[in-house]
Amino acid sequence: MVLPTMRRILYATDLGDSAPRVFAQAVAMARQFDAGIVFLHAIEPLGPTAQTLVHNMLPQEQLQQLHSEGLAKLRSDIKQRIDRFCLAELGGAAEEGVEDIRIVDGHPAEVIVEQARELAPDLIVMGTHSHPGLYRTLLGSVARKVVSRVERPVLLVPIPEDVK
Repeated sequence: MVLPTMRRILYATDLGDSAPRVFAQAVAMARQFDAGIVFLHAIEPLGPTAQTLVHNMLPQEQLQQLHSEGLAKLRSDIKQRIDRFCLAELGGAAEEGVEDIRIVDGHPAEVIVEQARELAPDLIVMGTHSHPGLYRTLLGSVARKVVSRVERPVLLVPIPEDVK
């Protein structure tokens, strides 16, 4: 039997407080197998109610301008945060430890599944929140959706309840 190779790891993150813990797992796997990491963050769209409120408050032209300017600034801010994060975790700029940084508009589970299909990573690394009470044993909703829809191995790193 031929063991699978690991050349690319897709690290999906919400950039929350748990990100360093989960990223450390992705980095450890990448270093162990000499694999590249693709850093993925999804920008979740506004819900229908928020979209309606914004559309009712602003003229269409101003709304389009604000949207494009705001999205560009958000992407820039996220890229800077990812670069700082990589510097802190890898001891170098993102380009030294991460082969690609992708910031994609869409619902997180859908974005991760889409990117997994496009990139064909050998492993997907992401965090999952445990739920209190009866649901403690269930995976977080994004993790559950991803695991059920991808044909790639997924490493789920548990995130303690007190970490967002």
